[in-house]
Amino acid sequence: MAQIVGLAFPFGYVDGQFPGSSSDDVSILDAIRQIIETARFERFMRPSSGSNVLKLLFSNNDALLRARLTEEIKRSLREQEKRIDVVRVAVSTQSDSQIVFDIFYKRLGGVLRATIPVDRTVNSE
Repeated sequence: MAQIVGLAFPFGYVDGQFPGSSSDDVSILDAIRQIIETARFERFMRPSSGSNVLKLLFSNNDALLRARLTEEIKRSLREQEKRIDVVRVAVSTQSDSQIVFDIFYKRLGGVLRATIPVDRTVNSE
């Protein structure tokens, strides 16, 4: 099985190397997190990268919000992370200020899961 290597997220020293690197499933999890936590049009030369997840978080916390977040995550990952195939996305409320995304995806024949908590109290500006 081929090894996947990428930059560690968040950027910093890993084992004395800068920038640090991550491999295999950690690299994919880092990429998923970067896509979800990067706002559309935030990157100057790549305006289509990222997602609208952070913008949606300030809507009412109801079934409609969870459905919109689910579709936004699926769309963003399908367009930007070619190493995986998203099987299912589950959005749940951890507390009043935190929403958790459970992303089930396939890579190289197996179904894996990424759980990403996002704090709703972070300012979107």
